[in-house]
Amino acid sequence: MDANGTLFHLLLGRDDWANCLDWRLRPLRPSWASSTKGVVLNKSGLDWDEERDEVTLQKRLFQFTATPRDKRPFLKDRRGTARDRYGNWYWIDETRREIVVNSSGTQVTSHFWASTDQADCKVSESASGDFHAPEPAPAKVAWELSGLAVTEDHYLVAGVREPEGLLIFDLHAGAAPRQLLWPAAVKFEPFDMAAAPNAGVFVLDRTNQRYWALDRHFNIMGPESVEESDPPEADDDFQSEESGSRRQTARGSRVLESITEKDACPLHTRDAIAIEALPDGTVLILESNPDNPSPPTDRFSLIHRYRFRQELGHPASTDTMLNRIQGTGESFSLVGYDFAFVTDDGAASGEKFLGHLYVVERYGNQSYAFLVKTDGEQLALEALADYLPMRLFAGRALVAADLRAYYDFENQWLPLVPQPRPRYSLEATIFTPLADEDAEIAANQTNARAAFDGREPDCVWHRLMLDACIPPEAEVMVWSRAANDQRELALAEWQPEPQPYLRGNGSELPFAPRSSKEIKGLGTWELLFQNARGRFLQLQIRLAGNGRTTPRLRALRAYYPRFSYLNHYLPAVYREDGESAWFLDRFLANVEGTYTAIEDRIAAVQMLFDTRAAPSEALDWLAAWFGVAVDSAWEDERKRVFIKHAIEFFNRRGTMRGLEMALRVALDSCVDESLFTDAAILPGAPASGIRIVEKYRTRRAAGVVFGDPTDYDRVPAGLSSTRWLAAETTSGAALARSSSAVATAVAFESLHGAPPCRERANQQLGGSTGADKLMPEDGAAAIGNERQRWQTYLMGRYASIEDFNAAYTPKGEPRRTAFSEIPLPSDLPPQGAPLDNWLRWLAISSPTGYARERKLWQDFLARRYRLVAALNRVYETRWPNFETVSLPNGQPTGNLATRDWQLFAGVVLAMHRRAHKFTVLLPVPPAHRDNLVALDERRARAERIINVEKPGHTGFEVKFYWAAFRLGEARLGTDTIVDRGSRMLYLTRPLILDETYLAEGYLASRNPPDLADRQITGRTRLGQ
Repeated sequence: MDANGTLFHLLLGRDDWANCLDWRLRPLRPSWASSTKGVVLNKSGLDWDEERDEVTLQKRLFQFTATPRDKRPFLKDRRGTARDRYGNWYWIDETRREIVVNSSGTQVTSHFWASTDQADCKVSESASGDFHAPEPAPAKVAWELSGLAVTEDHYLVAGVREPEGLLIFDLHAGAAPRQLLWPAAVKFEPFDMAAAPNAGVFVLDRTNQRYWALDRHFNIMGPESVEESDPPEADDDFQSEESGSRRQTARGSRVLESITEKDACPLHTRDAIAIEALPDGTVLILESNPDNPSPPTDRFSLIHRYRFRQELGHPASTDTMLNRIQGTGESFSLVGYDFAFVTDDGAASGEKFLGHLYVVERYGNQSYAFLVKTDGEQLALEALADYLPMRLFAGRALVAADLRAYYDFENQWLPLVPQPRPRYSLEATIFTPLADEDAEIAANQTNARAAFDGREPDCVWHRLMLDACIPPEAEVMVWSRAANDQRELALAEWQPEPQPYLRGNGSELPFAPRSSKEIKGLGTWELLFQNARGRFLQLQIRLAGNGRTTPRLRALRAYYPRFSYLNHYLPAVYREDGESAWFLDRFLANVEGTYTAIEDRIAAVQMLFDTRAAPSEALDWLAAWFGVAVDSAWEDERKRVFIKHAIEFFNRRGTMRGLEMALRVALDSCVDESLFTDAAILPGAPASGIRIVEKYRTRRAAGVVFGDPTDYDRVPAGLSSTRWLAAETTSGAALARSSSAVATAVAFESLHGAPPCRERANQQLGGSTGADKLMPEDGAAAIGNERQRWQTYLMGRYASIEDFNAAYTPKGEPRRTAFSEIPLPSDLPPQGAPLDNWLRWLAISSPTGYARERKLWQDFLARRYRLVAALNRVYETRWPNFETVSLPNGQPTGNLATRDWQLFAGVVLAMHRRAHKFTVLLPVPPAHRDNLVALDERRARAERIINVEKPGHTGFEVKFYWAAFRLGEARLGTDTIVDRGSRMLYLTRPLILDETYLAEGYLASRNPPDLADRQITGRTRLGQ
């Protein structure tokens, strides 16, 4: 409803548009339904675009035209092809005796393995040792290979027809393959293979019409473990220490002592020629005979879905592609030669949409794409209009790898790339809903809708709004008819309406979002109804294009009744003449449309204050209400979440929780409302990755205990407690201990901290931030720093050490040979130059930060003794006041003096050194771990945020840390990931010279004896 009370009928979304009628006056819903029980031909000429939620002209498929001498592939050309995770391609050559490889680095095809390789090998006498074979080994017969696959654990599996079995190559370890033989009584002829999602493999036996399922350890996954009995259970690796019960998990496979016929999974097909694995563990089987389609009526192939022995639902047919073929399609056929299933990124087990299926037609010139959907256990294929030509396809295979489909071109493998050749129907007509003549039947129809109802007789229908894209050379034409009786609506005459025009100010809906894309013809199209008068309304909308373009309708709004300025604001004399009144009413409607849009925005101003509805351009204005200038790089969703929870954010400002909020809002890749709730800090909540370690917590333990992996050697290993001891006061011990800690920290930083960058070593060794570095012996460091500064001051006062001795050393006493021998005064210096220099030094240094430890010592003594006379009695000194007291030059003498210094250096000074300071640790994003510029920008952004949000009296430093751990310092769930093993793809990456850090990548060895899950030739005994 707008500001004048005008209502509208809305068509938005698939369900609304599916209730409309096509040119045959039949609902569009059946024409747009997915095929689950056979082909449903779409003769409406209209399509529903799932990705954009729009109605379009029906998509047509551009078909490849073969040359007269085109050479077609045959099934004998399919021998087996696979690709490993590093992009190397393996396939069986034309002789079926050899496996060749095309290396990703050189793009050169070379020999990988053949069964005759070992026959030519000779044992060297010098390398044979004391034992020799009694007679030379017999020459090996060349094996016939068929079928190839690479598992998730990086094993290459090749089928062997004679002797029947499999060859298993460890692509990490190299060396000779492991042979897995089938018993002679069990027929086994591998034809095609597919890697299973559990790191196993599926093997299709075309001759015997069955397939075999093997797990990641290459044990047969027998169907009995699923159908006839419960699978065996085993204890989980991790058990609760508190609970007395043992956690067990059912295993999906069993180890068979021997292979029998019943372990195979029979297929109910005539000719199964290809197999593919789905993410849920089921398989797809292609039933086809491209070499000789028989009988001739078999124009299409069938796709079966199996879970072991059980076929799930009915087979799906490739005849759904008829919906994309121009004309009647009587001459079109799609007999599959091979197929490949590509899992969509993000699709998981149990989802209705699983991925894309690509089917190569029998002549090998073109692939056809289908969306794979499931309705319960029923498989459904939705034909796509993607044009996928295959240039000079040699027929080896169509392979799914790296979320794409590839085909062979000579000795190279090219991805299937859709060619932008859109084809659409030339025109189509869509009718808005019309009630069935039988009202009872209409009422019982699911999702049925009646005609648009104006709710009053002789309703004057106002405007029609179309949210659409009408490109050049396309058009949308509208007709309308209205009646007061719904039964008479179908008999009313159609009245043409004006051509819609594109509104210049966007949608009439207040503050509706506008597309950021500048696409010609995209926006809200408007027309003013001319003759639509009656309670019920039906529209006829004709979409037309040139075959390469199509109009796109997203939403339709039909406004009623008209708010007439003529009736509400003008005298009756203007309505006396019918013809002039009819013109004037429509003329004033143009003005009404302008004013109503303004009034609607005023009436809906509350939308500007709602973070869920405010337009993008209003978000910065809303943030300014809180005095915040948000980063222009933030996306709209991040701004909305922050503004919505701004009160919670400012309530925690200056706290650790507030700092974490600020950093996560700015740095996290994905921000949601859980960041601002207390649930984010409860035990068990997902870790954010950003760690804040307050320095005061490191007084009794190293920073690594609190999550700082760069601070692990703070506490001396030789101390039994964290309290300062007098034995540790000597400067030599302090220097040695500090040097060792710094050296170890620098070595650890280069391995586990952030990548090497400028100023890293300077910061660790106490460069520009050395005043903030914490040392194990704070008291010794304070004395050494104060003494060095005092000596530096005297060097500026005296030109040489002789001048100093002349002013300071009485006759007959030992003289100093260097300024470095000058101690701090242990008592008030004598009158003259010594006292003047000390008082002047105090006056100069007291206002600076260098005197911080001295002032703390003076305050400590003042609170402890209250009167300077009491201090002088204990220390046997003659200080006139506490402001002139110096730090001790070394270990104080006397029990009380020693206890004072132990208490000050071990507690007070350590507390002040660590007070009001914290460290912020940022995880290194995987995308930036090799980009030092991006890391510096990330550090600078974090420093700017902390400077704004931290309490004014605190100091901080920002560090990076790797998402890695050292033995003895890992926290389960915080620093570690529990998975099947270190060979998972996302845990490792190949080593690249001058780019990858050591221990971050993986470099395979020739014979890895430390991998327990590998069967290594020469190490593993038979039967193990």
